[in-house]
Amino acid sequence: MGQPGFFDLDERYESLSKCGDPLEVLAKEIPWESFRYPIVLLAGGRSKGEKNRRVINRAAQALRMAANSLKNSNSYLGGFFRRLRPRVLWS
Repeated sequence: MGQPGFFDLDERYESLSKCGDPLEVLAKEIPWESFRYPIVLLAGGRSKGEKNRRVINRAAQALRMAANSLKNSNSYLGGFFRRLRPRVLWS
């Protein structure tokens, strides 16, 4: 078997199912949903992803990227930004 292409991935999954995929057998035998409640209780009532999720402000990120590109620019705006930068708390 070579590297899978984009369109033949479904065919590979079908051939795995025909051969007896061990993960499909486990999914039929083990009731995974019965483990969800004890795990949530151990995690303190919330999943790990909830407390570590960062909020990304896309507008602020775009403005930061524009300011960084102006810092290295040789244009009029780049010079203006470099003169303005010491006055503002940016570094």
